[in-house]
Amino acid sequence: MLVAVVALLLATGCGGASSLDAKAVRTSAEAVRSSAADGALLADDVARGRTFATFVHAHAGELATRMEREAATLRSSPSSGSVRRDARDVATLAEQVARLTGRLGAGADDGEARRIAERLRRAADGAKRLAEGA
Repeated sequence: MLVAVVALLLATGCGGASSLDAKAVRTSAEAVRSSAADGALLADDVARGRTFATFVHAHAGELATRMEREAATLRSSPSSGSVRRDARDVATLAEQVARLTGRLGAGADDGEARRIAERLRRAADGAKRLAEGA
């Protein structure tokens, strides 16, 4: 995931005047897909009682923070046309993944963890479609 963030920062000139391009948005969409899929696996483990609360809290928090940063980078980087639209869509998915993994890390019960896992799988599918289409 760090590689995706670094690639995005390099592609955007580390916040300079350079604008996002389609490749940077694809890279970001892949990072969102990966984090959403990872979060879904974690949520499945929570729902099945296969993990410890301290691990869930730490790992889900890491995923949430990573996705918050991804969304912020996408929203603050200049872009135009279809790249802007795709970046906005990827940022929205990153924010959704951040919220869901944050809820998971806050101590979701089995039923909520199952619902979170399903929503994270849908987010991963959406990010995959964006990565393929960007």
